[in-house]
Amino acid sequence: MKDAVRITIIVVILLVGAMTFSGWALSQFDIALDSFNTPSVPTPPLPPSIHEDAASTTKKLVLDPPPFSFTFPSRDSTVYEGCTYDIAWDASSTIKMIAIELIDAGTRSAMGPVAAGIPKSATTTGSTLPWRVGSVWPGTYLLRATALDSAPIDTKSRTFSIDTLPDTDQDTQSALCKKTGGHL
Repeated sequence: MKDAVRITIIVVILLVGAMTFSGWALSQFDIALDSFNTPSVPTPPLPPSIHEDAASTTKKLVLDPPPFSFTFPSRDSTVYEGCTYDIAWDASSTIKMIAIELIDAGTRSAMGPVAAGIPKSATTTGSTLPWRVGSVWPGTYLLRATALDSAPIDTKSRTFSIDTLPDTDQDTQSALCKKTGGHL
């Protein structure tokens, strides 16, 4: 009888401990996933840094990339395959060249430039880049800027959805593109 009570107490303690740990582990998982959906916040510009080349005695001035954040697509918005949208951003200075990738939010892998419809790198004169959404699976995605004016960065947009246009007439498809901020 004493052994049965002891075993029952130990089992209850182990079950409570396992439930507590699983609750904590799930909350940590949620915190980690939420950090992927936070908007990129521009940071104050850093002064240029001087790097010394190990192979020679010369020093070269390396400019750090300007603060940068995406403004379109916005969080939880939907864009449609085949529509053209303007990828928009805020930056503290004019950007002449930008490299952007389309990232699958589930697998965290980059779509190729042909499938995504985004060139590997593009020259720009303003704060937008036209993007004709390529042939990708409907789902949740994000954009990642990997270079500004040849300076490496790693800035992500908020997550958004890509969906296929309904199989209707072109006027209806054009109206849907326009409703979501793009054009056919």
